[in-house]
Amino acid sequence: GRLDRPVDISTPGPAELLVRTEVLQPGQASGWVRHPGTVISVVRSGTVTVQRADSCEPRPFGPGEAFFLEDGRPNELRNDGPDPVVLTRSELLAPGAPERESAEPAC
Repeated sequence: GRLDRPVDISTPGPAELLVRTEVLQPGQASGWVRHPGTVISVVRSGTVTVQRADSCEPRPFGPGEAFFLEDGRPNELRNDGPDPVVLTRSELLAPGAPERESAEPAC
């Protein structure tokens, strides 16, 4: 996947790399969450809408595109389209940290 801007990734200590395939069915949303680690996701199929707390402007990403989610910043992913969205998510986490935590809606 291609990122549309530079990213800066560092960890304060040891880290674990999580790589996972996620599927959002049509009409499904992740709900507002925050990740305690840095996330880069690649859209394999479908179109996902990403909304971040820092801008609140929904942004669609399609096949072959990637997006970066900063650690600790609330976000929501939605599938507003007619087809399933398949993502490959890579995340750096502190050993033993949860993948994600619920967050209050930010927008």
